[in-house]
Amino acid sequence: MKSCVRCKNLLPLDDKHFYRNTASKDGYVNRCKSCIREDDRLYRKEHPERMWERTQKKLQRQREDSACHARVESSKRKYELKQYGLTPTEHDALFKEQHGLCALCGNPPTRKNLAVDHDHATGRVRGLLCQACNVALARVEAVLGWCKKAEEYLAKYKQEEVSVSTGKESL
Repeated sequence: MKSCVRCKNLLPLDDKHFYRNTASKDGYVNRCKSCIREDDRLYRKEHPERMWERTQKKLQRQREDSACHARVESSKRKYELKQYGLTPTEHDALFKEQHGLCALCGNPPTRKNLAVDHDHATGRVRGLLCQACNVALARVEAVLGWCKKAEEYLAKYKQEEVSVSTGKESL
């Protein structure tokens, strides 16, 4: 049990009644949550200019963070395009050529921008794809490679079966 220094009520010492404070001996603040809320409400009512200043500072920080985020995204985009040998102008031309739609399914991008699709063997850019088609195409390419290996594997054992049935050893 703990007594609130403001209202003097004796309350259970838990997160329901007191906020935590690691600097205090018992690990909780000395005022109960309801007294802190009431004090905050009165302060906001008595000092609206301070609340307005605080709001303006918060909005300014958000604007600065947004501008910083835009610069980071722009720099990230240039780096990604450089990996594929594309300039932002070439990327924009390809985007316009595809009317801003995925080259595979023809739908507009949903969550992210269109991804640059390229041939992993040659590095040649094929087009811009939505995230879903880009991931699916990568899987299809992997499956095609697997299918080719599976065909070679089966052909190898088919030849061995023919050799064994005719009595010739191929090993």
